[in-house]
Amino acid sequence: MTEWNEWIEAEKQELSKVMGRHGVQWKQLGTHNKHLSVLDFEKQERQKEVAELEQTISGSKEELSDILHQRIAAGQETEQIRKEGEAIRQEVSELTAINHLLKEQTETLTEDKEKAVIRE
Repeated sequence: MTEWNEWIEAEKQELSKVMGRHGVQWKQLGTHNKHLSVLDFEKQERQKEVAELEQTISGSKEELSDILHQRIAAGQETEQIRKEGEAIRQEVSELTAINHLLKEQTETLTEDKEKAVIRE
């Protein structure tokens, strides 16, 4: 300890005694940080920056994971819709063929009806 630090400690002790005589308690917050060298301070600041960046990276990874899951789900949904669309197209094709047959049958029946009416 330097003389300066010793003097500060002695003053704190005296102040504490005076405060005690007046019923005031000194609340120790433990907020005093030792003085750092420039290099140590810069290291400390870099560590804070690295921690913040790691947190940002972690959040970005979670976001990317969510996006990938959404993309997979969208792909599965798209495939399901494609299959349903193909089934609908097949059904429309079958209904078109049935419709064509029904038109032919209607025409045949209409012709048969006209022939039957003419014979009567």
